[in-house]
Amino acid sequence: MHLSDPPGYEHTIHFQAFITSPELSDFLLSNRLQRVQAMHPLLTGVRVVIGGTNTVKPHHVTTLACLLDEYRRARIAIRFEEANAVVFDYLRIISFFAQWDTLGNNVEISTFQVATDSTSFILWRAEPTAMNAYIQGAYQHYSTSFFKGKNLTFLTTYLAELFNNVFDHAFNATSSNRVAFGMVQYYPSRRRLFIAVSDFGLGIPKTINHFLTTNGQEPVTATEAL
Repeated sequence: MHLSDPPGYEHTIHFQAFITSPELSDFLLSNRLQRVQAMHPLLTGVRVVIGGTNTVKPHHVTTLACLLDEYRRARIAIRFEEANAVVFDYLRIISFFAQWDTLGNNVEISTFQVATDSTSFILWRAEPTAMNAYIQGAYQHYSTSFFKGKNLTFLTTYLAELFNNVFDHAFNATSSNRVAFGMVQYYPSRRRLFIAVSDFGLGIPKTINHFLTTNGQEPVTATEAL
């Protein structure tokens, strides 16, 4: 705890494309709301510095959204600071910033509108009641825009499996306050379609360590588990 923190303390989150899983897990663990509030009880705001030299991928975006939603739910003000044009512009194009206002409240999205760059499908805070609509929206968008004449039914299958897994675990009766985000991104030059779904559920580290301890093995750190 920093007793010298003035009222209205603002925490800084440095966001970029994290190349390895340990880097991404360290970023998330060091910036989780519970940890930051334990160190800075007078926290009222968070400043997100967008940096790095690599282009962020969908899984970077969904995990950042999960992280920021913890602050939003605690009514912690969120503001963004540009530090790298490539990354900042990408987040702007996919309408990431439009989902967060200066009071830390998320702007609800009632329809799945395509971002300015049609290669991406909107970042979505997953809700069970809207799952089918989101899946069908993504399918219609990509099947008519980039995959005409091709069988794209696998996309609906994959998305349904991912979201159902989230709703079965991160959204169970004992974890109603947990959150999940999903998005889809197509890379024309690589002819690859990327799907990312992230949630702050029980978590891989706890699951791994439960398995290890029940089998008489020593637990590992969160980074090692990932």
